[in-house]
Amino acid sequence: MPEVKPPTTYEEQITILRKHGCAINDTADCRNKLSSIGYYRLSAYFLPFRQEDGTYVDGTAFDRVYRIYEFDRKFRNFLFSALEVIEISLRSHLSYFHSARYGALGYKDSSK
Repeated sequence: MPEVKPPTTYEEQITILRKHGCAINDTADCRNKLSSIGYYRLSAYFLPFRQEDGTYVDGTAFDRVYRIYEFDRKFRNFLFSALEVIEISLRSHLSYFHSARYGALGYKDSSK
């Protein structure tokens, strides 16, 4: 069974990020973002900056990684919003077609 990592405080998480080479200019802001997003959710956004030895590429800044996370979050929300419009329109068209062709209770008749 794989080793389970013990929980860490926000301060310990900041120390780990710094140890790996992440530049953190505003510790309080970093702590706030870690507390609202979560270390492990943000850790995925550090992967492109990670080197084979586990450290980050020189110049990797927490603010930059956070901006990438924010872009991804906003883009995901935009896509979900657009997909919702498409989904509702498609369901509406299918419902209209089906009821016009098979009647209001056509879905109950398995022979159609």
